[in-house]
Amino acid sequence: MARMHSTSTACLCLALAFCLPASAASSRGDGRVAGRMLQPPSSFGAATAEGFVYALGGHLGEAHAYAREFQSPFLLRASLNSLSNWEICSIDEQGAQSAALVAGPTGLLRVGGMRALNAADEAMELVSVDEVAVFDPRFALWSALPRLPQARSSHAAAVCGSLLYVAGGWTLDSGDLEQGGVFADDLLVLDLDSVESGWRRLPGPGQRRGLALAAVRGRPIAIGGMDERGRPTSRVDLFDPANSSWSAGPSFPDFGFGVAACAIGDDLYASGKSGRVWRLTLGASAWEAVGTLLYPRIFHQLVADTRNGELIALGGGLNGQHAAALERISLAQPEPTQQFSRLTLPAPLAAKNRQALLLEGDRLEFYGGNNGLEQHGFEAERFCAQAWSLGLSDFEWTRLRDLPVSRQSMGAASLGEGRALLVGGFGPGETKARSHADVFVAAGERGPWSAAAALPQPRTQFGLHAQGGRLWMLGGVDYDAARGSEHSFVYPLEVYRAPIDAALRFEDSGLRLPRARRAFGSELLDGRCYLVGGLSAGFAQVEVCDVLDLESQSWSTIPSPRRARVSPELVALGGRLYLAGGASADARGELRPDRSIEVFDPRTQTWSMCVEELPLDPTHARLFAWHARLLLVSTQVAEADALELVWIDPTTPGPTR
Repeated sequence: MARMHSTSTACLCLALAFCLPASAASSRGDGRVAGRMLQPPSSFGAATAEGFVYALGGHLGEAHAYAREFQSPFLLRASLNSLSNWEICSIDEQGAQSAALVAGPTGLLRVGGMRALNAADEAMELVSVDEVAVFDPRFALWSALPRLPQARSSHAAAVCGSLLYVAGGWTLDSGDLEQGGVFADDLLVLDLDSVESGWRRLPGPGQRRGLALAAVRGRPIAIGGMDERGRPTSRVDLFDPANSSWSAGPSFPDFGFGVAACAIGDDLYASGKSGRVWRLTLGASAWEAVGTLLYPRIFHQLVADTRNGELIALGGGLNGQHAAALERISLAQPEPTQQFSRLTLPAPLAAKNRQALLLEGDRLEFYGGNNGLEQHGFEAERFCAQAWSLGLSDFEWTRLRDLPVSRQSMGAASLGEGRALLVGGFGPGETKARSHADVFVAAGERGPWSAAAALPQPRTQFGLHAQGGRLWMLGGVDYDAARGSEHSFVYPLEVYRAPIDAALRFEDSGLRLPRARRAFGSELLDGRCYLVGGLSAGFAQVEVCDVLDLESQSWSTIPSPRRARVSPELVALGGRLYLAGGASADARGELRPDRSIEVFDPRTQTWSMCVEELPLDPTHARLFAWHARLLLVSTQVAEADALELVWIDPTTPGPTR
């Protein structure tokens, strides 16, 4: 392609409707969300140049479902100073995936790729391409370079000085992936100072595709891939330009197929599907782990921001999910500090607080809630029936079926096979708002809601957990103002349980709570249910922490945290319990939002401080264990219809008490 029509330098700007607070901080090597890609691709090209990160083409559909409409036609770019806004720099009407993109002396170099010639409803017809071109960002124009001696895709490229290297890949010709392609076993070299001389063929690093190629000290290094027998490999091979030979390097300590890599100085960085980021210093005998991504991914890209010694991970995905988040990984060497990654997203939610939330895999679901920001707005119009789902990989919202009722503070649980359960809660009654005993079940894939047998007694602000094929309900309150002020609050001590089956009927288990408790944190860990904080009769704070052993059906206590809390969140992660959010009493006895996170270690029976100050008001925030991190979710954003997400990497806790 000698010239390809594209937009002018006044590129079409695609502004994203979310923000990244400047207060977000990171510890060494840990990924933090720094932006979002529109239609995040996999198997695409990416590079940094002149203060921008560029992304070229890619696959937008489900894994192994290839068609014209699933190929990105765009060359996009975003400023390294703000990865929140992307511009279209050029459009290729045919689109492509797995084209290599590298920064060269005179512009961005595009090499090869794969095109699907078929539509989505047609048999796959996939071809590799031999096109090579250079993009001049000043004029937003492509210029053709000598074509590859043979078309190839699923390859990799790198630039060393004036030399462009291309390694690995295969050639597809009007077939699908099951038929396979012809693997390349050579290394192609093009001298960009004398392109008229064309390509040279040199010995390659073996037959492999889906590999990465990066250059350190003028030496191309090939990492990972899949061999001609369909086996993932963790091979690392170093090329010596002086004698055109390869030598083996330390094996990549991760899954090698679909690996991403780049170089900074004398160091090579790579990441595979474990989510860990690895470093190999030239001459070293082994790789070392230097960080972890929030979003493990493959067929992504890793590029360098050499201005501040950071890596940027973008695109790709895992388990059928495309990762929209761009992550920055700091390579600086300060003392490790507590790491937060904070993201504010636009949200279609009607409710601002007290929704029932479910986290299944990478989908976060919101049910009902209250649309006010104040503590006690209980007019009928305050209660919501909407249900929404947010993909934590692509940040896309999906509207679910509305609830049969408008209600807040319901208990939620997953029943497996796509079914969901909502129990009890607080909402409009005959005259005033009250607690309810309803039990609703959504069919597979969140199908229509149906009513199950009601609870023996209305409840709200309780704990609900699944263990051993059963659901357990503990604590809470039955509130009904119609009973008169002296009897409006009833604190049930009965522990209910229900088999997770078609009947799903809650009944009295015969167990009793040691004390009345509502608005508390509860969590299961190793067969024990922990109850922390909350309120009892007369709005008295509960300081004692109770533990129910579900096997022996016996109660015990554990030491109390630093402060008693009302409406805290309690989450198990890595064999420990994390207590966050809610409110605790200040020196004058007034309840204030508690911004700390404390952690309890059951082995030592001690609490310690994990986070002194969270970066948002956690009064109505919810806490989840998400992969190896904590995820704090808040919809109580006064300024806009928005959702705040805070990822927390629980580093070494502070001194024990």
